[in-house]
Amino acid sequence: MKKISSRELAKQAGVSHTAVLKARRRGLPDSQILAKAEAKLKGNPGDGIRRERGAIVAEGDISGEEFQQDLRREQRAKAERREMENAARRGEMVRADDVLREWSKHIETAKNRLLLLPAKLAPRVAGIRNISECHLIIEREITAALVELGGYVPE
Repeated sequence: MKKISSRELAKQAGVSHTAVLKARRRGLPDSQILAKAEAKLKGNPGDGIRRERGAIVAEGDISGEEFQQDLRREQRAKAERREMENAARRGEMVRADDVLREWSKHIETAKNRLLLLPAKLAPRVAGIRNISECHLIIEREITAALVELGGYVPE
């Protein structure tokens, strides 16, 4: 919707600038403010004013139905924004970059912990000839690493 200045609208409608400001504060669309200009503008179709469903509409304005759709869309967006702000205040919503940062730390820790296992276990299992004993040592170290990383509870 092409919005014209309140001074320009006052001039077109033949009313004071203050009257236009008051009308806009009350929520009147420019087309209703321009209704006062109808008599003055009759017979002069080239000035960008037309009648639509009984209302005066400035060229570039949107129809009443489109206006209502835009208004509903704007109200939904404001309601969604308020809901997200309230959820963030209640601690129910966190910023995506905060989540990414925390998960990156956990993944880095897991990677480092897993990369240490061969160096830690090689000397302990090198001389053991019993496969079950090697398996048990490796399983215990992996379980310990998982417990350290995130509260893993072994079955």
